[in-house]
Amino acid sequence: MTYQLYFLTIVYLLLGSALFLVDEYGGRYLLLLRLKNFTVSKAVIPLTFSIAGIILGILKIFITVKPGPPLLGDLVPTFFLFVVAFYQLILFVRIVRFDKSVLKRQKEALDKTGSFIEQYKRNLGFTLLIVATLHFLFPGAILL
Repeated sequence: MTYQLYFLTIVYLLLGSALFLVDEYGGRYLLLLRLKNFTVSKAVIPLTFSIAGIILGILKIFITVKPGPPLLGDLVPTFFLFVVAFYQLILFVRIVRFDKSVLKRQKEALDKTGSFIEQYKRNLGFTLLIVATLHFLFPGAILL
């Protein structure tokens, strides 16, 4: 179970990195553009990615690759799993239209946070790529 979770974490971080780097390198690499178009084509897809990222993050907190500590052994990859899941949640909120006033205020807060993430997408994409690479090369290392 731990190595399947380890593999899914690396794949999720690499997909998140690709989604963050699509605006910068989408002109050169058409696969990135296809991935972004697939992600924003339907509202269900970002919601599914977001839920998958939250579940992976929660599982990653409690299940680590040996010889890591049993709780929060991989804090940095877990943090970035939640960052990518939150960004996917922001994409979901942008696709779906809300008409109720209570949800509009929450949508405004998510839009402000989303604009902050949008401002630093390139740096965040490379950071995700580095974290996924380090996590792949050193599975037992404690990335605190």
